[in-house]
Amino acid sequence: MFGLARALNAWRRLALMARLRLKALASRSELEMSLAPGCRIGKGVRISLQGRRNKITLGRGAHLGERVSIELRNGELFLGDRCEIRAESVAHISGRLYLEEACGFSIRCVIHCGQNIEIGKNTIFGEYCSVLDGEHVHTQSDEYHFYLDPRAQNILASVKIGKGVYIGAKATIVRGAEIGDFCRIGANAVVTGKIEPHTLAVGVPARPVKKLV
Repeated sequence: MFGLARALNAWRRLALMARLRLKALASRSELEMSLAPGCRIGKGVRISLQGRRNKITLGRGAHLGERVSIELRNGELFLGDRCEIRAESVAHISGRLYLEEACGFSIRCVIHCGQNIEIGKNTIFGEYCSVLDGEHVHTQSDEYHFYLDPRAQNILASVKIGKGVYIGAKATIVRGAEIGDFCRIGANAVVTGKIEPHTLAVGVPARPVKKLV
């Protein structure tokens, strides 16, 4: 049974690589891809490629869960060894998304990376978390645009999260946020600034409430 599961995963990995190569050829774009033999690809994973150049690296034991959806638009995805993005999470990447090692996102998380998001090793996100390194600032008027407002400004600022951090369910990390090593972020919190290492932070916006030893 174990051998069958391993063979099925190897087939999915090879099938994904073939699909991505064909997409890159069809769009005449450059794709740099490295999928380690031990990485795992769940059922229904979708990766779309847009723009002129994209890069994907999955380390040993890295895992893309079932129905994960990733859109690369001149972007770079790096999942280190034993990193994981679990089922039905969504990532839009036009910058650099870097997960160092043994860290991951739980189910149905949302990642918008327009510039740079760095996540240290052993950091874990709970269910339904969001990480965004940018925001659209719209002109105040009666004219309505759900998407692609020609007057909107896309403001970007890198997000950096240290090692050994735990982020509770439904928390949101916004552009410019910086979370130090071994922090704990409460469920439903919104992190808008800098959280010092070894800190428990909760609330909207997230504020330190306790120093962790």
